[in-house]
Amino acid sequence: MHLSDPNARSRPGPGGVGKGTRTAGRVPARTQRPLGLRQHRRDLRPGPGLRRGVRVIGTLVGAAAGGAGFWGGAWGVLILISFVPLYHAAATRTPRAAFLLGWTFGAVYWGVGAYWTYAPAALLMKISTPAAVLASAPLVLFWGLPWGLAAGTAAWTGLPWLIVPAGVAAEAFWPQIYPSYLAVALSDHLPAIQSLSLLGMGGVSWLVHGLNAGIFYAVSYRRFRPLLIALVFLGANEVFGIWSVRRIAVEDAQSRMRLRVAVLQGSVPDAERWIPERYGQNLAVYRQLADSVLAEFPELILFPQNTYERVWTYGKERSPWETDFPAAMRVEFPFRVPIILGTRTKEIVGYRGTTAIVRRHHAAVLVRVDGGYGGHSEKLNPTPFSEWMPGANWFPVLKDIVPAMDPIHRGHGRLLTLPNGTRLGALICYDAVKPWLTRRLAASEPAPDAFVLQTSDSWADNNQMPEQNLRIAVLRAVETRTPVFRAATSGISVGIDRSGKIRKRLSFGERGAFVVELAPASGRSLYAKTGNAAYFLAAALFLLCLAGTAVARTQETA
Repeated sequence: MHLSDPNARSRPGPGGVGKGTRTAGRVPARTQRPLGLRQHRRDLRPGPGLRRGVRVIGTLVGAAAGGAGFWGGAWGVLILISFVPLYHAAATRTPRAAFLLGWTFGAVYWGVGAYWTYAPAALLMKISTPAAVLASAPLVLFWGLPWGLAAGTAAWTGLPWLIVPAGVAAEAFWPQIYPSYLAVALSDHLPAIQSLSLLGMGGVSWLVHGLNAGIFYAVSYRRFRPLLIALVFLGANEVFGIWSVRRIAVEDAQSRMRLRVAVLQGSVPDAERWIPERYGQNLAVYRQLADSVLAEFPELILFPQNTYERVWTYGKERSPWETDFPAAMRVEFPFRVPIILGTRTKEIVGYRGTTAIVRRHHAAVLVRVDGGYGGHSEKLNPTPFSEWMPGANWFPVLKDIVPAMDPIHRGHGRLLTLPNGTRLGALICYDAVKPWLTRRLAASEPAPDAFVLQTSDSWADNNQMPEQNLRIAVLRAVETRTPVFRAATSGISVGIDRSGKIRKRLSFGERGAFVVELAPASGRSLYAKTGNAAYFLAAALFLLCLAGTAVARTQETA
């Protein structure tokens, strides 16, 4: 086909330059695309093109594999190769085609990885399962959108590798109810996530996306240097992880300090909680569990979220302990051991006439050995659609969409101090999903010796959600090098050491209690000091490439 043929077409490679015939050492101007970073695109040559149908199938398979990586166990390794089809999408001729393929990838990726979103939708909206699946679809499409934008932008700039910083940045900055941290998929292999203590989850995300990009360039363009570089970093991460796990095991064995905590899990069905007629029966379950561990002399008894079913009211005219709450509790829990209860509170913040202005919270309340008030910490991050409705301040009608929503207010997080001086950072349910909160607590002065995490997964019906929530708690322990004691209403309750290893565990739906002894934190991690630098680096690189391409386009059209 002659170059002057107006119907001549050429498939662009990763640098955006087609395979058309060269004349006098130059590529005709009409086949050139904005260069962006010219050195990267200089000598790339595309391999054989994939047919459209094969590309779509590859995208779907890769997305499903990536989503399955969040199911844990051996599935997690799939995340190391599942994004390769996304790079093929970015290497298509038009940004629009890349965007659509990328969006399809993201929607399937999310739909498989967090397939359980229909369960809370059905519960909160009081609708059937098929209707809940349909109601969840807009959220899944929204969560998949950044992958479409990443692929489309990479195609527009002619730089398929731009998906790397785009994917890393999206993990931190794209609004998500349940974040798709790639580190979650690898958390069952502890050496792979030990670098969280250095760079946080952004560092692991860089590794995973970099490896996928390296595989793409090696397979499609026979360019092996990116893959070799990615493998070197991946190997270094593994060596560092193995060394860290062993070092922490030795340090903990030699440590003279121990935190001995009893964790309770009552597994009372969600439908039987907060019913006045059931209060005494539910309370008896936890009293029996607490009695069963007293012989092991715990320093603290940890209850799950909202399992003490008295609502505690306090406010301006009464200090937190000047209520009938402690009097009843001294009778109900005469254990002579410090207790952290999970309960609901009503805080009176003022009056409008004679009507009290009340803020509702979920709280962790520390009760001293003598039954006195030891402090409390409130939930900082109400769960979207369950405890607060996004946009409801502007459109109150949105609250009607979720009739079973239990609205609460954002509270105040505080360190709780035991009589022996042990400092505990209190986290409640969704607080653990947000890494900035644990980092802020870990970086505080004084820093906590451990985290206590109260949560409620009783509505989950034993799907993947409890396991994924558990893995997020593992990430929080490794990031901050701080042990985590996790008490869940119906599971999964665990004791996690500083390396992320689970020392004790109660399975989902199991009723029981255990005492676990863990070494406290011994200093702040680098991540606790420096924060999410890896995420900000990714965002800066992505924006820099966009700006460079825009300037190049402007110069070429001038």
